[in-house]
Amino acid sequence: MQFGELLAAVRKAQANVMLFLEEKEQAALSQANGIKAHLEYRSAEMEKSKQELERMAAISNTVQFLERSMTSELKCLPLFSANIGLPNLSPAPGNSSSNMRMTSRLTRTQH
Repeated sequence: MQFGELLAAVRKAQANVMLFLEEKEQAALSQANGIKAHLEYRSAEMEKSKQELERMAAISNTVQFLERSMTSELKCLPLFSANIGLPNLSPAPGNSSSNMRMTSRLTRTQH
């Protein structure tokens, strides 16, 4: 009966090794699939970037190029607003208020 016990122990060890190898194979396949998915995602992102660069390279007008490149850059920036108040300035001594109005009108039309 010792031979039968030895044979059973070998078969049990063989089954354990096969189970261990199958688990390792599944883990390796899962990891490989994750890496593959990540690489496919990165490849798609790089393809988008390549197409955008090719599109921008085709722009011969420098102004259009700058407008488009800045527009895409500005989309990434958060928007905010600020309220800036100006102090109430009175005319300096010797200046009439009519001069101040004229100066004010001129500066507004220049902007």
